[in-house]
Amino acid sequence: MYAQNYRSDFINSTSIYVSTTGNDGNDGSINSPLRTLSHALDLVDENYAHIKMAEGTYHETQIIELKNNIIIEGSYTNNWEKGENATIIYIDNLEAMGDHNQKIGFRSINNENWHIEDITIEVASATPSDRAS
Repeated sequence: MYAQNYRSDFINSTSIYVSTTGNDGNDGSINSPLRTLSHALDLVDENYAHIKMAEGTYHETQIIELKNNIIIEGSYTNNWEKGENATIIYIDNLEAMGDHNQKIGFRSINNENWHIEDITIEVASATPSDRAS
């Protein structure tokens, strides 16, 4: 039941748009989308935000730090209608972390009320930087 009702919190939320043809120098509006999810998250304040990502593959080179009160939703067409093609976030260029050489793509520390929908997350294989020879 919660999965269907949480969107009511976001009815008056700020929308931020991200497209594979966008530019991180843009303002993230529907006519001037950003290029990366990480930059879209930089624009999110403490209010509710809905980040809409167009179909395509996005390359990120840093851990995606989730924030409170956000929806990150993919599979939008270039006309910002829901489509059928995938939105893929490919995270690369991260160092392995921890005892098990884990690679982290998304992280949420003490954040709540975030949702990720219609997005495939791929993380490049971890390569330990401190492995003994």
